[in-house]
Amino acid sequence: GGNMKPQHFWEGKRAKHRAAQLTEHDVYLIKGLLKEGLRPVEIAKKFDVSKHIIYRIRNGQTWLHVPEYGEA
Repeated sequence: GGNMKPQHFWEGKRAKHRAAQLTEHDVYLIKGLLKEGLRPVEIAKKFDVSKHIIYRIRNGQTWLHVPEYGEA
């Protein structure tokens, strides 16, 4: 619901975010979703990670060894 207080939301999320680990397969799928035009924020929610990670993947700053979607 939209009635959750922001700080409450972060309390619950913080531990999870730190623990969230993407696999190479996840990143491969993320690259595909980016290609399809999904917004990084939406992708981050799906994979339960920070949107900053998605931006870094999109900008080629991380996970470079994972092939682009459709090339593997």
